[in-house]
Amino acid sequence: MGNFGSAQAMITVLKNNKALLGNRKSLFRSKKDYISSKRTYDSISGKFFDYKTASPELLEEIRQKFIKERRKEAIKNGLLLTFIICVCSFLTYLFFISETNSLNKISYEIAPKETKQFRLIIKDGDEWIDAGKFENAIIQYTRAAKLFPNQFEVEYRICLGYSYLCRYDQKECQKGKEIVLQAIEKYPNENKLKELLQFFSD
Repeated sequence: MGNFGSAQAMITVLKNNKALLGNRKSLFRSKKDYISSKRTYDSISGKFFDYKTASPELLEEIRQKFIKERRKEAIKNGLLLTFIICVCSFLTYLFFISETNSLNKISYEIAPKETKQFRLIIKDGDEWIDAGKFENAIIQYTRAAKLFPNQFEVEYRICLGYSYLCRYDQKECQKGKEIVLQAIEKYPNENKLKELLQFFSD
């Protein structure tokens, strides 16, 4: 019976605390929260503390200690959450760096293969030029330009191929002239491009 009275008194104290705190949300959002709060009260006042006979001053002191403990728990939980977020962010950063390095490694591995292929294509184009097969040379130079774009020496070879094709085979003169003019606009300081214009008939 005494235990029942103590429990009833505790409930009364909790209700009074709620009234003193004003129109706030309930301290106990769930049964689990209630049990946690009860344990906090018990640790402050003692498990067998008689709330019924306690003075208002003592109850107020217990309430203040309870609020203080709850704040400590909230701060502790907040710090723990912050730590977890920092660890997760750091691990994500490490993963990103690892993936970036892997991609860079793949790029470095691919680049030498592309460079070798590029040189072979240019060599093949030069051989077609020497053999007088200008259309084949232009095809190879165009392949090289797609592999490594914006390379002046490649674009010059394309223009040279068209100039030979127009001069010796009388083919693609208009198209070749347009390509040379585009190259001159792109590389205005390269005089040897301008020299190729003389091979295209008006």
